[in-house]
Amino acid sequence: MVEWTEASRKLLELLEKNTKDKDRLGLCSAITDRNMILARSVNGWTSFLADPRIMKVFSVDDLKEIEAEFDKVAKRFLKLDIKFTEKHGSKKSKKTEDANPFCL
Repeated sequence: MVEWTEASRKLLELLEKNTKDKDRLGLCSAITDRNMILARSVNGWTSFLADPRIMKVFSVDDLKEIEAEFDKVAKRFLKLDIKFTEKHGSKKSKKTEDANPFCL
């Protein structure tokens, strides 16, 4: 786990240093980087949560704190997702949406 946290700290440092002005392509690249970093973290938590040997070391207070923070992050992320999906979402036909309700 030490290697994981060291790698996470390095990624955080990169994010904190990477504040220079970006053109459109630079912004797309920065969003991609952050998306990949988030995915890495989410996948790590998914592994933790599925492993009782790891989760047994978390106290109830730890779990309450983690859940509260995850709740805030998940809500903020979903609000962003909804905002830009509605703004720039797919222009697929109503017929396509009716056939597959999971289609964006």
